[in-house]
Amino acid sequence: MGVPVKGSMRTVLAASVLVSFTGCVTRTTVTGQFVFNPAHTGERCMVTWASGDYWEFLAWAILSDPGASAVLAMAAGYHPDSLPAPGTRVGLPLSGDMEAALERRLASARLVREASVLRRQGNEGVMALLGAAVAEDPDWSVPRTDMAIVYLESGDRQNAEGILEPVAHKYTPALLMAMMDWEAGLTESAMERISEAMADPDPPPETLAAAGVMYTVTGNAYLAAQAWRKILEDPDAPSHIRLMAMEMLLRD
Repeated sequence: MGVPVKGSMRTVLAASVLVSFTGCVTRTTVTGQFVFNPAHTGERCMVTWASGDYWEFLAWAILSDPGASAVLAMAAGYHPDSLPAPGTRVGLPLSGDMEAALERRLASARLVREASVLRRQGNEGVMALLGAAVAEDPDWSVPRTDMAIVYLESGDRQNAEGILEPVAHKYTPALLMAMMDWEAGLTESAMERISEAMADPDPPPETLAAAGVMYTVTGNAYLAAQAWRKILEDPDAPSHIRLMAMEMLLRD
């Protein structure tokens, strides 16, 4: 690597990505296979509602957007504040041939949800649940990302890379792998990975911060400034990331 990220900059950057589980509240990347059908087609994909499900959870698991929960509920014929009883077959406006894939996604998401609760409580069994979630839906990046975070927190880069590799082309895994490569001094690989993460049409502050650091250190002042400015334009960006962006722009 050219020049390492020093002191508090590295700490802030790592903390912005690694301090918490992805769980079911963080932005994630979906595979793109779940596409709403126009209401007039009447086509439905039937799924089984389980205990503990709620509309925000389904919108997160299916659409990677908990904010779409009200639309999802109404499209399924329910008021957003009304939850079906466990065991109810619910019709979503998706292609009918996606039923098996959707049931696998929801089964995986429920395991991730359970793992997130165990992790918050400090209980064992988190990795077993996440492994089962990966087995249910191997193409979904969320349980793999969560497993990678646990591995990284224990210093196990090799297993973190291994679990992420099958989904390395997706935005969040690309970000984590870019950071791992950067810390290992693999500058060229890190820059390729961060470019993949920045291909997100709306990159989150964590991605912009990582890109800003890498562009700054490698001498690409123009791209670095763009990343820092996008962070400052986002009123919802975490305060420590906004502070870092301001500090970096003031240095120029």
